[in-house]
Amino acid sequence: MRQSTDRRAVRPVGPAAAAVSTMLTRAWSLPARRNFVAIERNVQVPMSDGTVLLADHYLPVTSRPAATVLVRCPYGRGMPFSLLQAQLVAERGFHVLLQSCRGTFGSGGQFEPMRHEIGDGQDTVTWLRGQSWFDGRLATFGASYLGFVQWALAMDPPPELRAAVVYVGPHDLSRVVYRHGVFALVGGWQDLFLEQTLEQYRALAGRDVPTRMIIGPWTHVDASTRSGPAFAESLAWLDRYVGQDPEDPEPGHSARIWVGGATLSLAAAGVRDNRPVEQRPDVLVFTSEPLDEPVEVIGDVTAELRVTRDNPNADLFVRLCDVDRRGRSRNVCDGIVRLTAADPLTGTVRVGMTGAAHRFGRGHRLRLQVAGGAHPRFARNPGNGQVEAPAKDFVVTRYSVQHPSALVVSQTDAKAAAHA
Repeated sequence: MRQSTDRRAVRPVGPAAAAVSTMLTRAWSLPARRNFVAIERNVQVPMSDGTVLLADHYLPVTSRPAATVLVRCPYGRGMPFSLLQAQLVAERGFHVLLQSCRGTFGSGGQFEPMRHEIGDGQDTVTWLRGQSWFDGRLATFGASYLGFVQWALAMDPPPELRAAVVYVGPHDLSRVVYRHGVFALVGGWQDLFLEQTLEQYRALAGRDVPTRMIIGPWTHVDASTRSGPAFAESLAWLDRYVGQDPEDPEPGHSARIWVGGATLSLAAAGVRDNRPVEQRPDVLVFTSEPLDEPVEVIGDVTAELRVTRDNPNADLFVRLCDVDRRGRSRNVCDGIVRLTAADPLTGTVRVGMTGAAHRFGRGHRLRLQVAGGAHPRFARNPGNGQVEAPAKDFVVTRYSVQHPSALVVSQTDAKAAAHA
């Protein structure tokens, strides 16, 4: 049985929010606003266990049927989420339900990251089915943790779900801090979820799910505030599959990537001159000859190293850098792997790096760093089989990198291997 929510609390969008929306529409070249928006605040959404979550309902002021976009957020329902995840979308002809996750910003229960998102997402869709304004077309939207909750709902996608827009959203948060056996302490220069974004694209495309991937020159923390081109394409994606005049969904897979050295950097990290690091005695450096022509690297980057070590408990860290004509060495991507007694002391070690979208200019050189660690980026390996140990118990490891070893990169037109 369908229900109508209490509309006594419905209010129009305030003048300040409307003005900011107009400014962003012009700055980002977004499609024109189709309708005005009203807001119903503090809507109560009951979960199956009796917990009540709060949400704000953004209503498109239109006589036409409108699909619903669900946004589930643990960070509150105020700015910037109210504008970027709700108002701008609702102004293009969609209902938007901006919901606070369990235990956050007025929602009942206790916030336990990731634990309740599958069930709470499903319960929210069950509640939507009972609302008079829900027409049976559902999409999801959001960045980072707001992307994770979309993957949680997609574990058992409801039949109404027709589209999802995931910005830098992981499906496995544990891998953010634990990579190939090593705990990451500081985020790298690329987006910390980029690796999973590439996996998600490959998995969906492999299942013939219509998929569009956008990778651009914004950081993880500002992906929602600087990614105007991606936001415009997101609105087009929603229009295509759940909009007022949806097109027939056609299988297709495409990727739009901005190629550059600062792609997806973190605000606190970013591209750095690596020459001071490369001068250390415990860092090996392999450098190519200057390039005769520019080389664009897009996709996976891997180092395959023939290594001998004298300690079974060791880390192997690699980093690809771009060395310009002046000799400045700037980081592009990196990776690390932890070796144990289960790994042979001599053999080929494959170290996958985060994906890259980078153009090495004419006259530039590719440089590969090889080291036994990267503290404080990653936790130290004491070398004695323990996770943590006092400095006096550390065990020194000596490495020898031999031929054949290779740096394997994905180029725009072919797969190439540059021997280190």
